[in-house]
Amino acid sequence: MPFERRPPQPLTIASHQLAIDLARSGDPVPGLARRYPHVLNQISAVWADLPVAAELIDDLLVDRRGGRRGFPSEVLAELLTVRRVAVKRMVGQPRKPARPQRTD
Repeated sequence: MPFERRPPQPLTIASHQLAIDLARSGDPVPGLARRYPHVLNQISAVWADLPVAAELIDDLLVDRRGGRRGFPSEVLAELLTVRRVAVKRMVGQPRKPARPQRTD
């Protein structure tokens, strides 16, 4: 059975806003938005939780299934930039309180 590509997903409103915010801060992601809108949609869906967004990007960058071609260099650079922005913004956020440990 030959591999069939899905039709591209349109960017969500959240993805448009994230792309605009990144471009305004000097980190545009035109390749990611144009060539991999589904990936930008995934990232924007979790962007409010920056550690999760960074972890998602890490998972996208590491081939755990084997045999993947990887991202074109332009998109790879943009993904790394988005991860760097997420980490940079995490540093400026107050830490979430740790969950109390159960003593059962």
